[in-house]
Amino acid sequence: MDDLLQGYEERAFDGEAIGKLGKTNYSGIKSEYKVFTVRAEGEQRVEVCVRFIPAFSPYVKAGTFLLPVFRHELRAVEGRFGMMVLCTNPQHNAFVKSDEGCRICAALRKYAHPDAWQYFKVKRPWLLTWIIDRDRMSQGPMLWYFPKTLVEDLNVMAGRKCAGRDIAHPLEGYDIVVSRSGTGFNTRYRIVDFDGPKPLSSDRNDMREWLKYVKDHPIHDVFEPVSAEDQDLFVSRALSMLYPDGVPDGDGGSPVSAADELDDELPF
Repeated sequence: MDDLLQGYEERAFDGEAIGKLGKTNYSGIKSEYKVFTVRAEGEQRVEVCVRFIPAFSPYVKAGTFLLPVFRHELRAVEGRFGMMVLCTNPQHNAFVKSDEGCRICAALRKYAHPDAWQYFKVKRPWLLTWIIDRDRMSQGPMLWYFPKTLVEDLNVMAGRKCAGRDIAHPLEGYDIVVSRSGTGFNTRYRIVDFDGPKPLSSDRNDMREWLKYVKDHPIHDVFEPVSAEDQDLFVSRALSMLYPDGVPDGDGGSPVSAADELDDELPF
């Protein structure tokens, strides 16, 4: 087991750092990976028990076990297609290797329409983590976009149950029980319990297999590559929403600083 923990440094839970990370959800994960969601039928309340797994990634802040993922989101409006694209600006997603930067960020600086920021700006990050679903342990490690509404619950519960401990530690971490109720904009998540400290699995072979899988598949490397064609399609769709009658001549845009490209105020 010691060989699998090599490179893993035990860290106390850092609730303040998690609170600053942002929000979740993104659709660009490679199809080979299993993605976890908390599913509920109608208004029925459901509970799930999950366990965080260390990410073993230099892009995951110590004490958080969550990878911030910045993306551009184009919401479907009046029958038009929505779209989400990973931002390829290394200033936003340090794990992205791109010589050309991000064409969508560049479009924000180019077009002067007062609503351009709604379509081109990078939204607050969504948070990705490796977990084990205790009800489906045979599935092995799964990727979960951690709901923003759970961040405060996680901080409070961690303070009560395991202050100063490493929640994701493979041998002495904690399971969390999450509830979901409602649908659509009325969906509500809550953390209702912590269980631990306890090992990731009572079966050392399972634990070894899961940790090896996560180490062999770094969380920052699970995304589909974003092509220039993907970004150009996003820009084209956004422009069709901004300018239904076509982009007017002479729209050269007003300067937008790199700092202004990041939207950290929207509630979604």
